[in-house]
Amino acid sequence: MNKLVWVSSMAIAVLVIAQGCVLDPTYTYCSSTTECEARELCLEVRTTDTAGAFCTEECTTDGQCERNFGFPGSCMNADVHGGICFQECEFDSDCFSTSRCYDFRDETGFINAVCLPNRL
Repeated sequence: MNKLVWVSSMAIAVLVIAQGCVLDPTYTYCSSTTECEARELCLEVRTTDTAGAFCTEECTTDGQCERNFGFPGSCMNADVHGGICFQECEFDSDCFSTSRCYDFRDETGFINAVCLPNRL
């Protein structure tokens, strides 16, 4: 059974700046919402295959979700929180190193290959 757990509800903007570049934390592993962008939340995902938290945001359409590594974002209805953005993928290598590519079934029965945190 897929389950999302709120890790934190406080949103604080944090940008990581390295040599003049800004790293976007969307879809990366987090332990607190303070590690995510202002509009994002740090949500924990637990499935039968994986568990861990990542920076994401609430959504109602795919168009509200950020692209990453050339892949679109997918708005999927997960648990009681409604739509949550996930990064689509084809292979594990399409995701950040802290995530893997899994087929994820949302609350409406829609199945899509998305990056899920891989911290068991």
